[in-house]
Amino acid sequence: MAPTIKQKHELVMPVGDGQFGIVDSRDVSAAAAAVSASPACHEGRTYLPTGPELVTYADVAAELTRALGKEIEYRPLKPDQHREQMVRAGVPEAVAASNAQVFGLIAEGDTAWLSDGFASLTGHASAACEPSSGST
Repeated sequence: MAPTIKQKHELVMPVGDGQFGIVDSRDVSAAAAAVSASPACHEGRTYLPTGPELVTYADVAAELTRALGKEIEYRPLKPDQHREQMVRAGVPEAVAASNAQVFGLIAEGDTAWLSDGFASLTGHASAACEPSSGST
């Protein structure tokens, strides 16, 4: 994905206008630290953490445009087109089909939900996905 963004200024994904609650990497680290600090407290529990809001890949492209200072266009593909590209690139058919199925579910709206999983795991709200500005 990164080479396409860098070379073609495109974000190409097979998810249409599907939304998802993208998780900030700082939240992933905080969740891992919470479990590592008290593993017994989390034994047998399942968490489904999401970010604080639903976003689309068009939103991600807009954020990349802002962060990189270059226009990044979101170009949606059909999941089957993406599967065919993966197979041509050498990905085994079963893996490509599984990935296409997941992306198809995102496109159909199956991931358009938010949870309090992060807050219940760490005791505080998830981070808004904002890069640091470098100023104090």
